[in-house]
Amino acid sequence: MPSYLHIFDTVLFVLLGLSVAYIFLFSLFSIREGTVKYSKSSKNYKFAVFIPAYKEDNVIEECVNYLLSQNYPREYFEIIIIADSMSDDVLLRLSKLPIAVIIPKFERSSKAAALKCAVERIAFEFDIAVVLDADNVVENNFLRDIADAFDNGIEAVQAHRVAKNTDTSVAILDACSEEINNAIFRKGQVALGFSANLIGSGMAFKYSWFKDNVKKLETAGEDKELERLLCKDRIFVDFLNNTYVYDQKVRKSSSFYSQRRRWIASQVGILTRSVGEFPHALLSGNFDYCNKIFQWSQPPRVIILGFVGLMTCLTTVFYIENSVKWWILMLLIGFTFAFGIPDRLVDKKFKKAVGKVPLLGLMMFANLFRIRGVNKQFIHTKH
Repeated sequence: MPSYLHIFDTVLFVLLGLSVAYIFLFSLFSIREGTVKYSKSSKNYKFAVFIPAYKEDNVIEECVNYLLSQNYPREYFEIIIIADSMSDDVLLRLSKLPIAVIIPKFERSSKAAALKCAVERIAFEFDIAVVLDADNVVENNFLRDIADAFDNGIEAVQAHRVAKNTDTSVAILDACSEEINNAIFRKGQVALGFSANLIGSGMAFKYSWFKDNVKKLETAGEDKELERLLCKDRIFVDFLNNTYVYDQKVRKSSSFYSQRRRWIASQVGILTRSVGEFPHALLSGNFDYCNKIFQWSQPPRVIILGFVGLMTCLTTVFYIENSVKWWILMLLIGFTFAFGIPDRLVDKKFKKAVGKVPLLGLMMFANLFRIRGVNKQFIHTKH
């Protein structure tokens, strides 16, 4: 192998190897049993359940009905719908339910704008703020589990979001991606003493903190912004592994593309804002924040898989003596994914869906070149 190719091979291996080692480590620790089971809360906490709903006429009523069946005293939680651009028929039906409906008028719609609007208009004080998406449904112990965690001193939690539908190949892969993320960036993180990543819904915060900090949200990546603010305030985010939130998965490649484009843009945006704070975080011992900044610097997993796969093939064909290390990385990626994907998702439909991975990988790669300005835009995911 020529020296310049050897240098390229070595540098790329080190960079990708670092990324693979990171996700493998946390995925490995995610298989350990060790989820904290909190004791029952000694009091009833007052919840504000915020549901931003932009053109969500088809799913919002199901979400509300599940919440109304909570195994929690009804007088202790308020369901607050921020109904943006929804039909009059749906608004009329919602008005007949025991919930609060806020109808905002935005020049530019966004989830952050909806949450800001709700906090400004609600006059009552609460103990806990919960954020759900309009397509989410929750089990009847959802609020009770969160109350138990907060009663034991936790100030922020992320529930276990799982797929509500696996009716297309793209939805299956989206569901698998969600579970891999749960393993690496939530359960694995908490197992090693770091905060769980937020995912935009199924999350809860101490209300006073949320009320003060939601006003600081500026981009379409509100979950990343909240993570950054929590880390700077040294607030630990726990992962409620056994508290499920069922989320609608995207069904089409085009929706997947748009959604991931927004996600990549928000990650690049938050990295740009945070990377300069890494030295101070390190010197002050804020290792949770250091870990988050490192996460935001990493490429999407499917792109890592694509490059490692490509280098494995090329070195096997042209420079077989250099291929062993790449095969080891491929093996580690395989284990990383295997640890995260639950058995219930591995069936005949899953095997068929795997064939779409190369296409989705190329779409993700293309997204890297189309993120300019996206972090300031609101891209609605169609269901």
